[in-house]
Amino acid sequence: MLHILSDKKRRKFYEENLNIEATVLFENDIEDGMIHGFTENYIRVTAKYDPVLVNELKRYKLVSVNAKGLVELEEMEEVFLH
Repeated sequence: MLHILSDKKRRKFYEENLNIEATVLFENDIEDGMIHGFTENYIRVTAKYDPVLVNELKRYKLVSVNAKGLVELEEMEEVFLH
């Protein structure tokens, strides 16, 4: 029951943050051709895999929550190098 409540609260939080711009740090976590990462406030995101993105910061617009509960992105133009 607690897992279900946690999933519902996470999804609500993710949906409240849709249509905003966020900086994403991508990890070397690849599944089905998609790379995963996190925003500054720990929203788990997914995008099409590009090896250049691993361990890099990039601005994106958060656009939707997919069936797996991950937020899908729309690319912005600005890139930050660390």
